[in-house]
Amino acid sequence: MEHGILISGLPKTLQDAVSITRRLGVQYLWVDAICIIQDDPADWGEECGKMANVYRHALCTIAATSGRDVDAGCFIDRVGVQVHETEKYINSHLEANDDDQTKPVCSPSWGISVLNAPLNKRGWVLQERALSSRILHWTEDALFWECNTVKASEFQPSDTISHRSKTATLDDEPLIYESDMRRLTPEDCTSWAWWGLLQNYSRRDLTRATDRLPAISGIAQSIQHHIADRYLAGHWESSLVKSLCWYVTPMAKIRPRPSPLEYIAPTWSWASPNLPVQFIFWAFNGGPILENPKPIAKLVGHKIIPKGQGPFSQVRHGCIRLSGKMCTITLPKYDPESSRPYHFNLAGWKFSDPIDFSNLDNLPIRYVDLDRQLEYGSRQLRCFQICQLDRLFMPWKKTYGALVLESTEQPDQFKRLGWARLVSTDFEGSEEREIELI
Repeated sequence: MEHGILISGLPKTLQDAVSITRRLGVQYLWVDAICIIQDDPADWGEECGKMANVYRHALCTIAATSGRDVDAGCFIDRVGVQVHETEKYINSHLEANDDDQTKPVCSPSWGISVLNAPLNKRGWVLQERALSSRILHWTEDALFWECNTVKASEFQPSDTISHRSKTATLDDEPLIYESDMRRLTPEDCTSWAWWGLLQNYSRRDLTRATDRLPAISGIAQSIQHHIADRYLAGHWESSLVKSLCWYVTPMAKIRPRPSPLEYIAPTWSWASPNLPVQFIFWAFNGGPILENPKPIAKLVGHKIIPKGQGPFSQVRHGCIRLSGKMCTITLPKYDPESSRPYHFNLAGWKFSDPIDFSNLDNLPIRYVDLDRQLEYGSRQLRCFQICQLDRLFMPWKKTYGALVLESTEQPDQFKRLGWARLVSTDFEGSEEREIELI
């Protein structure tokens, strides 16, 4: 590399990136595959901690958004743009003219061309977009522009789509930009905005499952620059109890990703299952659902041992200590015909059974949702009360969110197995106790 790199020997996408950089009149181009020594854990760990600054201070980020691999290139042959004929032309300046015929071009959409493109299915790309000041998206339909304030395309260069309002980060996709971190309150950054981003991120693909936490560390570092909070294996200390209220999405458990052999994160962290997760207070499209969890358990202490330097690297070990109530439930027998084999209704109700809406008190609200499949047959499980769940359509029914746990060989030490919704009678007679989750 001291004597230069043969451009013709690079993959097509990198060749195109060099061409774009030269045409823009820029002297330097940063490419992670070249600037980071591949398969060198020491160099990778050191450079990973600098990723936020690389993207934040770059003049512009070049994105081969439609490319499925490094050989696809940026300049992809385009399919002809569809043209529709209309009989009338009406705008704010002219009246309708029956004799007027126009052929308006239907410009490519941001959602289809960018958000649903191959590049935006990758885990690392989320923070690269969030931290970049400006991005040029090269797609098979058009050239798109994205920055902290607007989105535009070559078809609509002046039709800038604003996406900066208090809840706009949860509109087309949950994404926290640099400008959001300066504008949002610390509570917003570590709660609704962060959880929405995690739902988006957890659905994306990573070549290495062990990158689950590092691939989002740049955003976490940027958030911490604006707030005074501790980062704990993908969670924030100030909102940790509420952020324990997650579950693995049903479809992810039916078609799960391969289980990693290496340690990723403690079981209480959303990062541990290496599957798409859902927080109970947000819908799949990023909007809030009918839940308002009120934390009941108390965070007593925590200890995170990172593999690298600082709290944002891979995790070697992590534990938290909680104070709260615990109960024991009996898991119903596994139903092989169930469409949700990891979901157990504690009243014996099945998804195929009709719901009697004339008696709302009998709605199937007590359930257990496991992160992974256990052996068949009934068994007893421990549940630790985390928060009270106020369902807005049934406010008279007090329900509680709880972690489903399994014990380890150490006293009062547990691992997470899943999530449960229980009622007050489940915890009757239970006393406050302190446990450790690993």
